[in-house]
Amino acid sequence: MLLADMNFTLVPVLPPADTCMICDKPIGEIGGRRMIAQRERGTTVLDYAVNGQFRNFQSCERLLANRELYFVAWGEESIITRAVVQRARADYLTGFRPWFCQVCGRRLCYLCGAILPRPVASDYIFDDGGDVHCPILGADPGCWNPECEKFRSWNKPYPGWSRTAPI
Repeated sequence: MLLADMNFTLVPVLPPADTCMICDKPIGEIGGRRMIAQRERGTTVLDYAVNGQFRNFQSCERLLANRELYFVAWGEESIITRAVVQRARADYLTGFRPWFCQVCGRRLCYLCGAILPRPVASDYIFDDGGDVHCPILGADPGCWNPECEKFRSWNKPYPGWSRTAPI
């Protein structure tokens, strides 16, 4: 369903687009989470216009002629190019939420380059369109790559822990 055909008062929850707005690859090919916003880059729809209130502000454009909805994009010009902005805007207009992968969002292990288990300092979207923020909690998220020295077995939260041990 097109965004213009939807009846809503607030910005609606939209399912994710099929591919990353930056590299144009599906999440199944890349792995990790579908990220929608970080301090460094992202897109959103607001019910008011902004001008430069985001770091690396790129654009704020009216999304629909008959509604007070504005498409906002921010990020480095080398990554969030004009073509990326137009693709993300088109995703919104066709009723999908644009996202970018952890590779494009630079949420990778600094030792081996594998995708991090949790994309810290990022908002990401689920298959149903719900989103969540992954905070920086001062704990190392580890790595999913078993050959990396930062690898952590997520079945055991800390050394010596077991499901059968008494509390």
